[in-house]
Amino acid sequence: MSDYWSDYWKVGHLSSFAQSSKDNYSGEIASFWEEFLRDYNHSHCNIVDIGCGNGALTDLALNKFKYTQPNFIGVDAAKLSIPKHLLQERVRFYQNTRAETLPLESHTIDIAISQFGFEYTDMGKVLEELSRALKLGGKVCFVIHHKDSIIVKPNALIRQAVDEVMVKNGPFDLLSMLVNSIHKTGKNNPNAEKYRHSLNTQIQQLSYSNKFGLYGTGFPDLLKNTMSSSLIDFKSRKDKLKNFRSEMKTLAKRLDNLLSVALDSDRIDSLLMSMSELGFTDVSQTPLRRENELLGVSIQANLILPS
Repeated sequence: MSDYWSDYWKVGHLSSFAQSSKDNYSGEIASFWEEFLRDYNHSHCNIVDIGCGNGALTDLALNKFKYTQPNFIGVDAAKLSIPKHLLQERVRFYQNTRAETLPLESHTIDIAISQFGFEYTDMGKVLEELSRALKLGGKVCFVIHHKDSIIVKPNALIRQAVDEVMVKNGPFDLLSMLVNSIHKTGKNNPNAEKYRHSLNTQIQQLSYSNKFGLYGTGFPDLLKNTMSSSLIDFKSRKDKLKNFRSEMKTLAKRLDNLLSVALDSDRIDSLLMSMSELGFTDVSQTPLRRENELLGVSIQANLILPS
């Protein structure tokens, strides 16, 4: 797993699109999992979470739904930062572990679940591995990203804005030149005024063409925090710029990853066909919506019982 996901989980985020480290999935997504997992809240039930991150689904099951009976097993290719409250007797996490080669004995898993994680794997190989690890009659349930969802589409705008902000002689470069110019000759020197004018012009243009994406990068906050006070020293400003550049590189990689793995309808149909060919039955897809807006698609199937 690329380091940018390990860096993301290291902060302590629970979900893959958290605004803070304490945020977990809520609303329709949480309700979906509460209903699905309700029938499996009993001992001797083994549940594996593919692409578990820092344990969002396990946290929901144990602490929100109070489904405390099953054994939860999380698997993720990244290095994780599991919250202490999830380090329990019935919970195991395998980090730096690929789902294509699960460290699980054959026919020991009752359910395989995933929330925005399965599509980041080699799905065909993971399905083959699950057909080995699942008990006959076991079930899979994955909620995956769809290219037309209200999660993927806005992130495509943010990804576009990253390039627009970081392009050579773009807003970030102009802000850097402005900071250097002010440090050398004061804030009212002609060069500083030139950079300030160009920066304001570009920000106005971006705000008009892609305001959502621009604010999604955090650049307006950087601009405000860097230039709002004359009390901020030069080193602090340079540190803020350096950190932002690093954050944009990481963000671009994560969003590129997201946009590449999000499935369209044709790829979902192909996935369902592959599952049937591997011995899964009752294969189905269901849009997961918030009102009329697409959040993702749930894929469910059973591992066929022998005839």
